[in-house]
Amino acid sequence: MANTKPPKPFILLVPTAADVAELKIGDRALNAFGNYEEVTEITYRSVDVAGNPFVGYYTRFGSDTSRLSGGYKAGELVRTVHASCRHKSAELDAIERDMRAAGERERVIV
Repeated sequence: MANTKPPKPFILLVPTAADVAELKIGDRALNAFGNYEEVTEITYRSVDVAGNPFVGYYTRFGSDTSRLSGGYKAGELVRTVHASCRHKSAELDAIERDMRAAGERERVIV
């Protein structure tokens, strides 16, 4: 029997430099599956060779002892498991360009 459930909505995010700079423990950030969860640890902050800030973090996942790593880079689409399963890389590149051109920070995909 075919799966008749509609796909679960998920979030695409192109974080701003402020999102990266201001992220702190206790905030909510995208986890690897594209869901907002509480940040439990900031693991690094830096800038790339072009001057774009990025941050690494852990989010809560399930029980109190489980967590998932994640990262934001200013101006770059956060590539989550759901996004990568539903869209080819070239499609995500096109969505990212479209979001940047529209000044869109966040998009829900249904």
